Amino acid sequence: MFLFNRWWQKALHCGVIVALASSMFGANDWPDGRVCLTIRTDPTFDSFLQSPMRRSDNWLRTYVWRMMVYSPFFDNKLDFFPNGWVYINLYGLHKDWPVVAEHPEWILRDSAGNPLYIPYACANGTCPLYAADVSNPQYRSHWLTRAKSLVSKGYRGLWIDDVNLEFRVSDGNSQQVAPVDRNTGKPMVYDDWKRYVADFTTQIRTALPGVELLHNAIWYAGGPNRDADANVKRELMSADFINIERGVADSGLTGGNGQWSLHALFDYVDRLHALGKGVIIDNLKRQGEYGLAAYFLISNGGDGVGSHDIAPGLLPREFGIDLGPSVGQRTYAKGLFRREFQRGVVLLVEPGGPTTAPTICDGCIRVDGSPAAGLTLRGGEAAIVMR
Repeated sequence: MFLFNRWWQKALHCGVIVALASSMFGANDWPDGRVCLTIRTDPTFDSFLQSPMRRSDNWLRTYVWRMMVYSPFFDNKLDFFPNGWVYINLYGLHKDWPVVAEHPEWILRDSAGNPLYIPYACANGTCPLYAADVSNPQYRSHWLTRAKSLVSKGYRGLWIDDVNLEFRVSDGNSQQVAPVDRNTGKPMVYDDWKRYVADFTTQIRTALPGVELLHNAIWYAGGPNRDADANVKRELMSADFINIERGVADSGLTGGNGQWSLHALFDYVDRLHALGKGVIIDNLKRQGEYGLAAYFLISNGGDGVGSHDIAPGLLPREFGIDLGPSVGQRTYAKGLFRREFQRGVVLLVEPGGPTTAPTICDGCIRVDGSPAAGLTLRGGEAAIVMR
């Protein structure tokens, strides 16, 4: 335990390094065995951000690399945490926004003229967000004006939600509806939807040079060929980071090599890296070592990992680990993913995989300081083992 505590105290976290040297190094200069913690704030997090903030201030500076925040609430907090990505939705319009009454033509509608929505939190025949027409030049101009105003406050970038290359437009009951396409007068087809979204994200990239852009994009969008689709690839190329919402906590992920497997998700991340993009493994919950192990398996030094249940005072000890640089790529055999680092090894058995007793180093220890000898992992379990 003493040895682990020394590692905890000496660990250099991405949040500290970025604050000290962001102008000196590129994203991929950070060791891939270091935790780059990202946080998505919500109202439950607000209490940690109220003044006076002395303890939260120090915690954020020390442990957090990037944080998704909201304006105007966070506008006066950028002096102590400048690495915020400010939230903005790509095509969601709140029903009570004045612009909705001023520009009803920006809202997508069905053939009967009824307004359509983003299918989220729908109840009683309505949903919180109207679905805007991203092909409309006036809507795009309004969006860009708002985005530029947000980043001018000092935010590091934009956390852009609902960058949906899936066709996500619905009625008030979350039922998919093809809206009338203003450009053709006919029901919109999926290929045109993808083209309109990719055109818009490309325009955003051009209009905001030097601003970090994160896309909360559905990783399986585009059908079986996914990111081989030309429009999906254009959307990906217009981002700096791709957020994998739910991370590896998605219960739909399977074992094996199929379309919905964890293996397929990791392969998708590898292709994003080949495009020069960073990836955020945005786990819903800490999941013990499993969610963090998945991050270490894909990390190239320019990625982040988060969990929706992390806050000051709630940081689990595994997030203090620094495994140092990797000494090889991820391997996979008989359901077991493995990756070696200078100071340890990461092991993960895929969902539904066989119980495995992996070979590990003599004298190695687990995250909690216990001996790793005799380690056994079942399907859906992982371990981070330190030398």
